[in-house]
Amino acid sequence: MTLTALTDVARVRMSAPTLTADMTDDTISALIQDASLQVIADRFPKAIRADGEEFGIRELAARYLTLHMATMDSAQGQGVIREKVDVIERDYADKTAKDWLNSSTWGQMYLRLYYKYAAGGPRHVVIQH
Repeated sequence: MTLTALTDVARVRMSAPTLTADMTDDTISALIQDASLQVIADRFPKAIRADGEEFGIRELAARYLTLHMATMDSAQGQGVIREKVDVIERDYADKTAKDWLNSSTWGQMYLRLYYKYAAGGPRHVVIQH
């Protein structure tokens, strides 16, 4: 069974042109597949209702998670906060206090959707007496 991608390369590129500029379509497609699987595993609904309209929340979540995963291959994603070219020098951020999704803006945006609409959100339980 093949998983249907929840977003596409064009939308990912439009959301972060600088971040994705040096990435191939195949790389982005692979990240989209991984993100799509995670979005479904995190139990995002297919759509949400707001102001009487229905919106596909899975596409947005998959795009944010794809872009978050793309940042992990960058210097910033690896914790580099400063580089000096002459007499090579590199400073790294302390990431020990941050969890993986909080390490990028895209991951934080995914977490926001997760807590609001998916399995990370409030639980409603009916208790019979």
